[in-house]
Amino acid sequence: RIVTCVESLDSCVDFERPASLFEDRSHEWPTYRRHEHHGVFVVPPHGTSVLDWAAHEYQYEPSPPLGAAEADLSGHVILPNVVSTEEMESICQLGNAMLSEQLSDAPLILDLFDLDGGNQDDASISAEDYFHSSAEHTVVHLHRAGTFQSRLPRLLQRLLIRIAAEDASRWQLLMGRSWALRCAEYHDYSVGGSVTDPQHRDQGSLLTLTILLSEPQGDIGGTLLLMEPNSGTLQPCPLGRGDGALFPSEQRHNITPLLLGRRRSFVVELWASGPNTFNRHR
Repeated sequence: RIVTCVESLDSCVDFERPASLFEDRSHEWPTYRRHEHHGVFVVPPHGTSVLDWAAHEYQYEPSPPLGAAEADLSGHVILPNVVSTEEMESICQLGNAMLSEQLSDAPLILDLFDLDGGNQDDASISAEDYFHSSAEHTVVHLHRAGTFQSRLPRLLQRLLIRIAAEDASRWQLLMGRSWALRCAEYHDYSVGGSVTDPQHRDQGSLLTLTILLSEPQGDIGGTLLLMEPNSGTLQPCPLGRGDGALFPSEQRHNITPLLLGRRRSFVVELWASGPNTFNRHR
């Protein structure tokens, strides 16, 4: 098909021809005008009528985001060896390099009075950054100032393509809508680190991909828990080093407390908004 911006092809004229503005120079091409309020006009492929094109497009109307209950029943998919050893090392190196700067930006204390009044959005962001700077569970925003995108662009592109393909065959949460990288995070857990809120969800995002960067700890904690649709409970989701788990972001998930050693992971969230450049919220 041909997509044009600003000008519809059925009303184009040749400004180099004398008196062209006053001639009937219509190309008489069928033009789909549903998006003309954005300055976008579409000429369907040869042999396809405007009505057929419109009917086809409506098949890809974005489905509404999953609610909490729906997400808990939506399942997940395991992506074995989704990143290579070299890519895992690159992610860890980048995370460790960005760690000290981001820790210096995090609030040193949590002001409980800010949570009760003032700007609630700013207070929530500040609280999240405070907890993400804890020694037991540190979160580094690799996407800050576009760092991950510029340092590891091929890896990011490959992961986004894989996520979109898996989504198209399962949930269709990305299809028919604009979406962007909400965050790319490096998670570093030490003894005691966990995510144990039984209602924890990546609220506001569409899809979450979490990749284990370290060797699995087995019976010493640090295990990913995801909702099991049949039982309606959080169940272990074993991952090997380099494996990923993809699931709708509103699905409940946890990490069991780490009892020994160190756990590192890489998390990507996609959402139906513009890309962030600082943390999960802006």
